[in-house]
Amino acid sequence: MPVIRKILLDAYGTIFTPRAPLASQYAEIARSVGLKVEESAVKAGFKIAYNTWNASHPIYGKLADPPLDPRSWWANVIKDTFYHAGVAAPLLTQPLLSNLTASLIQRFWTQEGYSLHPDVLPFLTHLTQLGVNNGAAIGSGSEPDVVEILRDLHVISCMKAGDLEHVREDEVFTSWAVGCEKRKEEFWLGVLAKMNEHLEGSEPALRASEVLVIGDELIPCSRECLVEDRKFHKLVCKSVKTKLAEVAKALTGVNVVDDGKVDAIEILSGGDSIRGQPFHAVRIASDDFIFRGGRSDVSPISQVFGLPLLLKIRDNGVNGTPGSDCELATMLMKSPRTGEDPGFPWSSPGTTVMARQDKGKLTVQQAETISAFVAAAISESEADGTPLKEL
Repeated sequence: MPVIRKILLDAYGTIFTPRAPLASQYAEIARSVGLKVEESAVKAGFKIAYNTWNASHPIYGKLADPPLDPRSWWANVIKDTFYHAGVAAPLLTQPLLSNLTASLIQRFWTQEGYSLHPDVLPFLTHLTQLGVNNGAAIGSGSEPDVVEILRDLHVISCMKAGDLEHVREDEVFTSWAVGCEKRKEEFWLGVLAKMNEHLEGSEPALRASEVLVIGDELIPCSRECLVEDRKFHKLVCKSVKTKLAEVAKALTGVNVVDDGKVDAIEILSGGDSIRGQPFHAVRIASDDFIFRGGRSDVSPISQVFGLPLLLKIRDNGVNGTPGSDCELATMLMKSPRTGEDPGFPWSSPGTTVMARQDKGKLTVQQAETISAFVAAAISESEADGTPLKEL
């Protein structure tokens, strides 16, 4: 498995989110200029207006004939939003619309309309400490003005190099710049090509398999794309509470041992934890049974992190309800789509051994991070009564 060389972050919903629901902010500003409108009507009107203009004037007007600039595109969306929200056409005068559009653009193209997720800046700093030399980039399905938002939130730097604690401004890649909607495979391949244009010196070109995309939606991928060179790693954040810095800790380089031994982790049952720590580093033979049998199928959830993990039972002597520590091990075997555990022997968990299928280096920190992430996801799923879906 390739080492992760680049982190590609989504913007909206991952780095920042509206300070209040979009419809609430639209209605608030509309009322400030004298329009009487309900938030629920604005919400429905915005959906109609946005979808209509996105279909007739794609990529914020760039692919329209004739093309529009983003500000003109948004002006039309704003006008139609309030029309579909029930505001009579005679009330939508040009002076009022100019004032309304200017106020909304001022709010939503700056930090006035958005709040930065608190873990983003520590995450970017942490990448430099981990030695991720290429830092992070941003791939957004937006127009160029997302740069203004990111600059206002102190996420990006105008420096071309040397400032890895921020995202470089020239590494914010938008649908407008790529000329393709984010929901299409061509967008991601276009971003990969642009990232390679920014590599310095003799650094080898990035492959898709060396890029971890962190966002809140899946990457579209054709059958032809499902080869190693063009398959992106993907972490879909289940909620804004996901700790990006903790996730990053699980993504340090892959070091394959050469002494016939492989780094692995013991996950001890509840009563056997060492000084309260259930995760214990061990070394196992490179031809250990875990690589030849046992649970030879790779843990589905572990693949979300780019770490294909195998598990086996070391001691079947424990009967009854499994301890909490071993429950984390079984969680790793759950399907991220269904939440179902395909036949793990719950009745006799004992001590579980975990190793990477590729025999790469596995650390206690990685095991803790993934298990905590999975446990939190399952807790969220149980709390709201919905099945565990793609993380």
